[in-house]
Amino acid sequence: MYNRDIILSVDNGTQSLISMLFDSAGNLLIKEKVEFIPYFSEQPDWTEQYLQIFWNALRAACNKQRLEAN
Repeated sequence: MYNRDIILSVDNGTQSLISMLFDSAGNLLIKEKVEFIPYFSEQPDWTEQYLQIFWNALRAACNKQRLEAN
């Protein structure tokens, strides 16, 4: 585990979530990508997703980073 300040950055897209950990100098420490099946709305030009899909992807990415950091 890191014994210093760490910044968590999350990029949540329509097909995947990317979670990145940076140190205070801006150096990338760990990057995890979790892909999921996109959900397309019946509304024209809309892309939607169930909130639980995003939450589960964030939890999975952070858990992988936690395991990698140990």
